[in-house]
Amino acid sequence: MTRRKSKDVQKERKRRKSGIIRLMKRGDHSAVFEAVVEYLEKYPEDEFAHAIYGDVAIHNGDYLSAAMECEWLTRHYPDDPDYLLNWIAVADMANLNALKFRHLTAFLERFPTHSEADEVRDYADEVKEDVLTQLRGCGLSDDRLDLAAHADLIQLQLETLHFEEAETMGAAVLAATPQSASVRTVYASAILEQGRLEEAFEHLVVALTCSPDYLYALDLLTRCHLLFGNTTEARAVAHRMQQLYATIDPLTCARALAISADYSALHELFLTTPHKQFEVEDRALFRHFGAVASARLGDLKRARSLWKKALKRDPELIVARLNLEDLDLPADEQNGAWAADISQVIPNATWQQLYTTLEASRERGEAQAAAVDSIVSHPIFRPMARWMLENGDSATVRLGLISTVTEPPEQVRELLVAFAGGRHGDDQVRMETYEFLVNARQIPPGPHPIWLNGKLRSNARFLGAINGNVSEIETDYDHDDRPDDDYQGDLFGPFD
Repeated sequence: MTRRKSKDVQKERKRRKSGIIRLMKRGDHSAVFEAVVEYLEKYPEDEFAHAIYGDVAIHNGDYLSAAMECEWLTRHYPDDPDYLLNWIAVADMANLNALKFRHLTAFLERFPTHSEADEVRDYADEVKEDVLTQLRGCGLSDDRLDLAAHADLIQLQLETLHFEEAETMGAAVLAATPQSASVRTVYASAILEQGRLEEAFEHLVVALTCSPDYLYALDLLTRCHLLFGNTTEARAVAHRMQQLYATIDPLTCARALAISADYSALHELFLTTPHKQFEVEDRALFRHFGAVASARLGDLKRARSLWKKALKRDPELIVARLNLEDLDLPADEQNGAWAADISQVIPNATWQQLYTTLEASRERGEAQAAAVDSIVSHPIFRPMARWMLENGDSATVRLGLISTVTEPPEQVRELLVAFAGGRHGDDQVRMETYEFLVNARQIPPGPHPIWLNGKLRSNARFLGAINGNVSEIETDYDHDDRPDDDYQGDLFGPFD
């Protein structure tokens, strides 16, 4: 680089930093975040930018991202005591006990005469017992703080979506502690999020062999069973969690019961759990699960009340807000309650692939074709079709229908008949499903039970396609009017 170019770069960096500082003085944290992200893309090794990014993350309550920045700063600037103190504070906020203790001891070794050394020493003594308990829970001896700290860092990487890094570090820790259910479960999670379900499942089996009642292995196993399409097995594992941990970690149990769609057990857990034990955001999420259980069991008045209370506690709980908005729709347009977005169930890599494909295709005006191609070509969606149809939001219901498009109609007949005659999904999509089944010669025109405008009609009859619309009739089916065998009507579109 020439001297002139070097000076130009320095001027540009100085100009950008001055702009960021001005935004900070104005208290415009959103603008600061955007400016720092843009700055780091161009100058990824800049100390100033990493420090500011960490500060903004703390301000936004994103302690996990702040911890990643602290890790970067202490690794690149090990002689700066302030960065180490910041790491200790963020580790405390993010509940990373082993990492916190490691940095407390590192601070005392490096800066024994620092003005805050006595305070740090007292705090280290205070948290030591908690860390030793964590070590034993991971199957580690008291002298393996380094491995426990790495396990904390792996969990941090998982929660900040750095799955490949979590897998790499997890493999090293797992090699040193092959009998640790905790470490193996975290490693399995990193693998699962990258879409390697069978491999993740095998590690969970080993983890539960080492520790049969390990809560987080059971929790991940519930999700694995759902991804394989084994709803019965998923519910059995969720029940086991409820039996073992209902009074110890009711929120994790509620999440497992919710995604495995055991609404009766979820309702029982909700009614028998004191809510005061939860932090504000956790209490809101628990109330959301209670609202879903109430709605699915027919008590819509109570569900509405619980969703309102959840949003009062946590206005950013989007899934509760969307459920409440669905409940406010006319009866024929309501989808029905759902506990979780599909992106929280399928592997992160699968979701990112689908999202990227849809976003790119929308720009070309091909969202519908891209949705069908992506879903029918991906092996994860077909086993989950029943779960998506019976428990998803409106977009997930469409995903479930699309996942059946390449199957012979006779192989999905039972699934689609159950969906069309059920209460989940709006009236139009369920009527279109009956239309598809009639035109595919899988069912006669009627009578068929169908919920319309919130009421069950047990004698509805369907002619099929007339000018592209579903028609109900009260006469016998005219066999001469059967459409072609490959007719699909509007069952699989549009997906927006």
